Amino acid sequence: MTNKYSLLLQSFIIVLVIPIVMFGQQAEVLDRIVAVVGRETILLSELNAEIEFYAFNMRVEPTTQGLAEQTLQTLVDQKLILAKAQEDTTLIVSEDEVDRSLEAMVAQRAQQAGGERKLEEIYGMSVGRMRREWRDEMRKYLLAERLS
Repeated sequence: MTNKYSLLLQSFIIVLVIPIVMFGQQAEVLDRIVAVVGRETILLSELNAEIEFYAFNMRVEPTTQGLAEQTLQTLVDQKLILAKAQEDTTLIVSEDEVDRSLEAMVAQRAQQAGGERKLEEIYGMSVGRMRREWRDEMRKYLLAERLS
């Protein structure tokens, strides 16, 4: 009986202590919102990826003065156009269009980067993951493009 009581007490203490220890630790921030445009957000990771890609293509340092602000303004402008395009219910983008455009974009960026491996290094993810993560953004881009 003492062993059961001891085991139960130890389990109870572990259940109480683990949340307290975990609560005491600071949570790691994985990403943060740098701008909100209508219903769309711009994440720090999205901004950094665009800065890195621009810097790589233009052969400048990502820390070049004004580059972050310019890139953020470009992203905000894109989101404003998207918000206007989403209001127009006559604009339609097919899945086939999204697929073709996404493949063309990945191929172009891979060529600019010097191959798919280099592209994966720049973005810190596999090409397959890029396609999955960029799919929705490509659809939004095509929708906004229809407005112009």
